[in-house]
Amino acid sequence: MSDIKCPNCSALLPRRELDDGWCETCGKSLPTFVYHQAGLKGPKGHALTAGSVATASLPVPAGLDPEDRIAPWKLVLLGLAVAAIAFFIVRAFV
Repeated sequence: MSDIKCPNCSALLPRRELDDGWCETCGKSLPTFVYHQAGLKGPKGHALTAGSVATASLPVPAGLDPEDRIAPWKLVLLGLAVAAIAFFIVRAFV
């Protein structure tokens, strides 16, 4: 058994779980820094390179389309509106 603990549930990870890439106690995937702590290349011998870690993208939650973003000009107008409201509230109490 290794001295490496699961970052999700703090259970000690046996070599088999490190090789599989999953913690059987909590059922979650092991992040890449766990392999660096253990001095391994990755689950089942897959090499982890700096490029593969840096370019890994986060999953998009179900029901959200990455194309449905708020336009930057709408964010600017929203910020200005919030600032104006805050200004009038502060002026009312001073």
